Amino acid sequence: MSKYTNKVKFETEFEGDKITATLSRLKRKDFLKMLPYMKRDDDGNSAMTEEDEIKFMSIASDILPGYVVTFYGLVDNDGEVIEFTTVCNEVYFMSLTSLFVNKLFEISNMGKDIEIKNSDVQQEIHTTE
Repeated sequence: MSKYTNKVKFETEFEGDKITATLSRLKRKDFLKMLPYMKRDDDGNSAMTEEDEIKFMSIASDILPGYVVTFYGLVDNDGEVIEFTTVCNEVYFMSLTSLFVNKLFEISNMGKDIEIKNSDVQQEIHTTE
């Protein structure tokens, strides 16, 4: 039997808030939109230029909300709930958006040829599949 599930839940923290989210898996058409910017050197390290990173994150931020099924736990300084679309649109949340992009690639099981690493993201993801 396949181990495939349509959705994957995970938890992370951001500035003391415990975030719980459910993601669906990345579709091929959206992956292909991001692929041209996912450059690697011979050692497998990211070789994206700053321009590549900006374009990649712009595309990813547009695509990502369609894959976030549920998103709970993030609140602003006034105690107001922050919606995931705000996370994707605000530069303040760039590291959190990157974390979600990395998780989306991870759960979509792209295979051994495409390995997504982001040493800039210092937050830990706890998968609860």
